[in-house]
Amino acid sequence: MGEGWSDALAEWTEQKSATITDFVLGAYVTNNVKGIRKYPYSTSTTTNPLRYSSIKTLNEVHNIGEVWANMLHNVYAALVAQYGFSTTAKTNPGGTQGNIVYLHLFIDALALQPCNPTFVSARNAWIQADVNRYGGANKCLLWRAFASRGLGVNAASYNDDSSVPAGC
Repeated sequence: MGEGWSDALAEWTEQKSATITDFVLGAYVTNNVKGIRKYPYSTSTTTNPLRYSSIKTLNEVHNIGEVWANMLHNVYAALVAQYGFSTTAKTNPGGTQGNIVYLHLFIDALALQPCNPTFVSARNAWIQADVNRYGGANKCLLWRAFASRGLGVNAASYNDDSSVPAGC
């Protein structure tokens, strides 16, 4: 999952506006517009079909990390769509815009997840981070984003679930 966390943070540093486009990582490394990952990070399941269940067939850390990074891309897109984008997020982290909220939750979730986290425990760390920092204000948004890629309430053993908690 570390590969996914690092890709997601790299993507955050490259976002320039509230327009969330597909993100290609490391095109400069290979001088290839497709970058270094199998798919661009995208909210489109056509562009990036990776889901929680994809892990069943993956055994390489970069490939597994791509699944997590794409889930976080979906979280990022949802938060920016909901709260907008701050062009000064890198110098003023006190705002309420989506990219700022995302980074706070990202850092908080890193600290809350256990050593050797699973996708489920890392997702739960994001949900708890939101409770701790924002009183759970983003609970349903987060659940919907994770569930959209198979990491819903009942996801387990790399079997997809798209359910969200009651009230969402």
